[in-house]
Amino acid sequence: MCPKRSSSIYSAGWISPSYRRAAAQLTYSYSQVSHVCTVQALDKFVEFIFSHTFEKVEGEAKTLWKYQRYILISSFKKLSRPPTPINWLVHILHCWCLFTMS
Repeated sequence: MCPKRSSSIYSAGWISPSYRRAAAQLTYSYSQVSHVCTVQALDKFVEFIFSHTFEKVEGEAKTLWKYQRYILISSFKKLSRPPTPINWLVHILHCWCLFTMS
């Protein structure tokens, strides 16, 4: 026959309540620290992804801005060169040429 088991060993009655409280506090502290570390790691990962995306978009935006700047400068080269009081005549002549050629 099997010996009768003592209920105090299996029910952790031999551990004092202060040790149980300390173990629970250590478990809680460990879970909080691991949660904070996980959140910080996730935050750094998201920051890395967004900074990479920002750098990529910024590079493309600079290229696009330079291209649009070139178009604007080249369109100003096509405009008239006379001083301001006279340039309206050149614009009228330019419009007249566009309408008569079409």
